[in-house]
Amino acid sequence: MEDKKFSEIAVKAKEIEKFCNINLDAVLNKLTQELGEFNDSVQKLRGIYSKTDGNLDKVKEESGDLIFNFISILQELGINPDDLPLYAENTLKKFEERKNLYAKKMKITICGSMTFYDEMLKIKKELENKSHEVQIPIYKISNENGEQMSVEDYNNLRKNNIITSDEYAAKKKGAILEHFDKIKWCDLILVVNCDKNGIRNYIGANTLMEMGLAMHLGKKIFLLNGIPEVAYKEEILGSSPAIINGDLSLIK
Repeated sequence: MEDKKFSEIAVKAKEIEKFCNINLDAVLNKLTQELGEFNDSVQKLRGIYSKTDGNLDKVKEESGDLIFNFISILQELGINPDDLPLYAENTLKKFEERKNLYAKKMKITICGSMTFYDEMLKIKKELENKSHEVQIPIYKISNENGEQMSVEDYNNLRKNNIITSDEYAAKKKGAILEHFDKIKWCDLILVVNCDKNGIRNYIGANTLMEMGLAMHLGKKIFLLNGIPEVAYKEEILGSSPAIINGDLSLIK
């Protein structure tokens, strides 16, 4: 049998439809019916309905019926069915452009010193723009009068002996446990470790505790920057962190 282009088949289809007085609405309804029959034949072939009634020839037959009605509709609308490969290629390009939207969405908890809070907010926004869910440490804490203040300001009150050690310890414990819950929730943690107190890529004691919990829970650990030169460097290395050197695309 001589190969025919889609457009040639569509022209013949229109001639038959005209002879039989079949209008566009009828063909559209038929297309919906044929799609259902095509799906039914595929599911049978996959063994969804039965282990024995699958038939590849039936799938081919139904695909022919589906395509026949589809190209007939295109012809009726003044669209050349032979351009279908071009339309498919354009759709492929759209999928390529949007592939980040289909990438695995992750739950990420950011850890680090409150000194780096602005950087955490920036990273949180960038990760959320990639459709990830992101948690960060609490920024505000209530003082003894119920007033909200930044964690850093609250820490300064403790350093200046304006609040008692017992009160500070209670607040600190609450903040630690709250962030521990965020680590339990996530798929991985990202440690934001920038320069602080003359230490390059600083990681403090509290963040080290969080890394330890993440390791214990089997969570992946990523460092925004390299390993700092601190007394507990070996403990940091022991958590087997992945260093991304500021490239968030390496978080996987």
